[in-house]
Amino acid sequence: ALMAFEADPALSPASRLPDEPYERTIDGKRWAPKNYDDRYLGEVDVRTTIVHSRNVPAIHLAEGVGMSALARQWQSLGLSGATARPSSALGAFEATPLEVAGAYTVFPGRGEWARPSLVRAATDDGGKLLWNEDPITVRRTSARAAWLATTLLEAVIDDGTGRAARKLGVTGAVGGKTGTT
Repeated sequence: ALMAFEADPALSPASRLPDEPYERTIDGKRWAPKNYDDRYLGEVDVRTTIVHSRNVPAIHLAEGVGMSALARQWQSLGLSGATARPSSALGAFEATPLEVAGAYTVFPGRGEWARPSLVRAATDDGGKLLWNEDPITVRRTSARAAWLATTLLEAVIDDGTGRAARKLGVTGAVGGKTGTT
């Protein structure tokens, strides 16, 4: 959704997408992904697509933006294994936990990506700074697109497929994304 909001400023969480059986031939093989509940709702909005983890409309959203453009954008966020295949819209590409953590920095960063690091600074026993590495940040999307996508990720926890997190004690402003890949 983040890249879709950037690519099409007219796109909103209320924009409509098809949620119906989907099939493509890729490299000579039939690919027919389904929604996790094996149901199709006909047409859903972007909010429902993300909040309730609807696979088929997510693929339509990605194809509407352009798979090659999305792959380039995902790679710019550090997801080096991202491809232009429709399955990438469902997260079906290799990524390390560190790469995923880095990619998600655009949300709290209001569109700025921050290179992940495990150690930012070191001090001696007296508190004297021995080494410091300032974070490296790069604008990767607009603050508007990051805000819209962030509100959808928060809704996943508050109203969607991640709401069990609240029952487990997760509080505050938290976003999430569920899925099988």
